[in-house]
Amino acid sequence: LWSFHRSSPAWLALAWAVLRQGELAAAGEAVRRGELANSAHSPLIAAGLRLVAAERRMQLGDIRASRQILAELDVRLASLPRVPWLAALRTAVGVRLELAAGASARAEALLVAHEAVAEPAEQRFVATARARLLLATGRAAEVRDVLADELGHTGADSAEAWLLVALADDALRRDASATEALGRALDA
Repeated sequence: LWSFHRSSPAWLALAWAVLRQGELAAAGEAVRRGELANSAHSPLIAAGLRLVAAERRMQLGDIRASRQILAELDVRLASLPRVPWLAALRTAVGVRLELAAGASARAEALLVAHEAVAEPAEQRFVATARARLLLATGRAAEVRDVLADELGHTGADSAEAWLLVALADDALRRDASATEALGRALDA
């Protein structure tokens, strides 16, 4: 029998999808409805919704609110067993936030702390965050190697990886390679 409370995973999926499309108002509404539907039934769904909320606030330029949401989430996550994919997503959102705030040292500290306890399979979730950090700190030459595994896939993650490679190649004045990478991003 269907119930409103069982819809929270769908709201979480919708929130991530519309956030990735840049539809910030729709993401906010999906988070709100997801939190209503979840009403403390699943701590993992609640954590995912808070990550969307933090990313959304960051994209709106509200760094302070985004940091507050992540701080509150960290308290919640500390009481749960470690969930590798959730820890990796938390790290990726935190790195993007700190880079948006101009705090590359804080972003690097988040990645270093994550990598100290991460399983190898988790690296895929933080690869684009690592590449963004490399670009922000003038290490564009390392970007392609960090994203090598992502470049062979298709979809939004691969498109983002190719776009980051294009930015890195552009920073390195590799115009032909940057143009090719941009084309691959559009094809992914």
